[in-house]
Amino acid sequence: FDHDKARGILQVPAGYEVVALVPLGHPAKVSSPPKRREIAEFTHQGKF
Repeated sequence: FDHDKARGILQVPAGYEVVALVPLGHPAKVSSPPKRREIAEFTHQGKF
């Protein structure tokens, strides 16, 4: 994150430093789980 931008937005006084931010909230939209690959695409039997 941009330390200077965070310092300005949060009005952090001199002598203090922003070392971490924790985002809170929820996503704008719920995404669906990724499509699963067929097992044959990444497994092999009897060959390399």
